[in-house]
Amino acid sequence: MFPYPSGRLHMGHLRVYTITDVLVRYYQSLGHEVIFPMGWDAFGLPAENAAIDRRVLPDQWTHENIQNMRKQLTTDMSLSVDWTREFATCDPDYYKWTQWLFIKLFNAGLAYRRLAEVNWDPVDKTVLANELIDAEGRSWRSGAVVERRVMRQWYFRTLAYSESLKNGLEEVKGHQWRDVIQMQQGWIGPIDGFAVEFDLDFHSTEKELQGERLAVFTKNPGLAAAGAINFVAVGPQSIFWNERFRLPPSDRGPNASRKLVLTNLGPFSRKLSVQPAAVCNPWPEKLNISVKHLLTDSFIPIIYDPELYSSVEYETPIELGTPDLCFRHRELSRVLELPSPVCQLEAISSENVGNATNLRVKYSPATKFNGLDLSAANALAVEELMTSDYRLYRCSQQRKDWSVSRQRYWATPIPLVHCSRCGTVAVPEEDLPVELPRLDEPLGRGDVPLKENYAWRRTVC
Repeated sequence: MFPYPSGRLHMGHLRVYTITDVLVRYYQSLGHEVIFPMGWDAFGLPAENAAIDRRVLPDQWTHENIQNMRKQLTTDMSLSVDWTREFATCDPDYYKWTQWLFIKLFNAGLAYRRLAEVNWDPVDKTVLANELIDAEGRSWRSGAVVERRVMRQWYFRTLAYSESLKNGLEEVKGHQWRDVIQMQQGWIGPIDGFAVEFDLDFHSTEKELQGERLAVFTKNPGLAAAGAINFVAVGPQSIFWNERFRLPPSDRGPNASRKLVLTNLGPFSRKLSVQPAAVCNPWPEKLNISVKHLLTDSFIPIIYDPELYSSVEYETPIELGTPDLCFRHRELSRVLELPSPVCQLEAISSENVGNATNLRVKYSPATKFNGLDLSAANALAVEELMTSDYRLYRCSQQRKDWSVSRQRYWATPIPLVHCSRCGTVAVPEEDLPVELPRLDEPLGRGDVPLKENYAWRRTVC
């Protein structure tokens, strides 16, 4: 059993625990050895909010609730729980192993930090997963209208395991699991292409962001690996379409020489309006960011494409610029005076000129791709990159990695040290657990006590 210690049992507890207790006693009567432990899902937002509302400390509120519910389970329900195995997730002896697991994921490249647009609850003042938002765009917990904010967050690299997770569902036998399997297949989404992860380079303007990656969905990873792209395009919905990532005004290409522009007032209006160019930004623009090629040391610019929109809520479109295949990409390259791709493509036959399936690599700096058609180039990209540090993996265009950051106090501290010399490094396993410091007074809504606790934050690498 693993309840949240809310303070009092309700009918749901009574029903589920009674059924479980009957089964435990039945199998014990047959001579089986049965483990029947009790754990408390004690960390998290509900406990912290309840403590804030009552003006008490979160640990005090939680442990008092555990004592009361333990008394009800033993005295009122007389459950045959093995209380020698009891634990709570807020116990350092327990979350030591949560931290140990996080370090394993971090060292394996499966836990990482990046800048992202997130769901922000303005009442609870924390990031929310999409699943915690209702159809009206409100937090199901606080009822507040959710805002969109750009923040650095910790993520688990779940997308890289999409294919193996979906294949694993094929091994589950039994008709009784049909609905669960269908639901999980929906979570994973259709495996309809590849995610290619590039190293981002911020040209020394954003030192704290150096080392982050950009994942781009594509159906033809061979083009990216061979070097047949000369830009990566982001649209108005992207977090990178932001003043902090733009070039100085004098270096912004077409926009730099235009003070006023003529714009349409709307899709259903025949009226035009003169607007400042700085407001409209109707032209593409080269940004002050690049990505590093997967197999060479060359850098590829990131550009802003004002027409790159998505009507799908979960998708922030990003495109790989392939001027040899796409007329619009050729026009973007021409307007922004971008160099041609380092990889040269040629038609296999005179039919279907411009069709990707009719192309082969004439020259690539990654010489293994020379002479390969698109299908063979894709296969080689998979062979070269799918085993290398999560640079390429099959996945769904509809899904993203799972955010695990929450801006709250009552939770497991992330066991990492941010060092100006060494970067982000894991706490040595022998030094675990990194314990949550006790508070001297109750929290207020939106308080960030760990940020202000310099004695706890300052440590050695």
